[in-house]
Amino acid sequence: MEKKDVLILLIIYKAHLNEYEIKSVESCFRVFKNREICIVFPNGTDMSEIVELSKKNNKSVAFLEIEEKWLSSVEMYGHLLIHPNFYRMFTTYKYILIYQTDVYALYDNLDYYMEMDYDYYASCCYFIDSMAFLKCLCGGFSLRKVSSFIENIENRPDWEETNNNKNFNAEDLFFINETYGLKNISPPEIGQYFSFDSYLLTDDFIDIYENNKDISKFPMAIHKYGDKRFNILAEYVIKKYNESI
Repeated sequence: MEKKDVLILLIIYKAHLNEYEIKSVESCFRVFKNREICIVFPNGTDMSEIVELSKKNNKSVAFLEIEEKWLSSVEMYGHLLIHPNFYRMFTTYKYILIYQTDVYALYDNLDYYMEMDYDYYASCCYFIDSMAFLKCLCGGFSLRKVSSFIENIENRPDWEETNNNKNFNAEDLFFINETYGLKNISPPEIGQYFSFDSYLLTDDFIDIYENNKDISKFPMAIHKYGDKRFNILAEYVIKKYNESI
């Protein structure tokens, strides 16, 4: 059976969202209106707010209820995303897109990235000191090839030890590990347009963004949206994008 292209997994942790999370969810429904979206949420959590947002944005969605423990903490979420059984639920799809509620999507360019056939696309951090993007690592908005993630986890000698580490929470670092990680990760020159990660950015980035032709293209999405420490860049890019369309 031919695999479907992509399933967007919108990760919801709680029944009631704040104003930024609502904007995040609405941007997901609006931008990816022609894609399949599945809401992943803790069992027993009231999803009526999400249902209303989907109706408001004329977007039908599916729901996947999982054990509450997996979304109860950063550590447990990290364990969920390094478990092969998580990815086995989506083997009818070539890719899944992880979309957390601190993401703001601007436009849909997923077909472009899937055609390049990398195993992992994620938002990039930009470091002012080195004037460079770090390689793609931030999993909160990330496109993952399902078969490659299953294969990588199953063949790793460090998986069991990591899975037993109660303090483990950096699932994105797990997959970009130099020794055991995925080998076919999109490079920074691609990742910087997949998504910006406003974490680790400063106000200086706005000047760099305005004056550097290599990074002034709009990203498909912005990660860490809603974090007031880093939201100046996010709101700036959203405003500029809306003015351009």
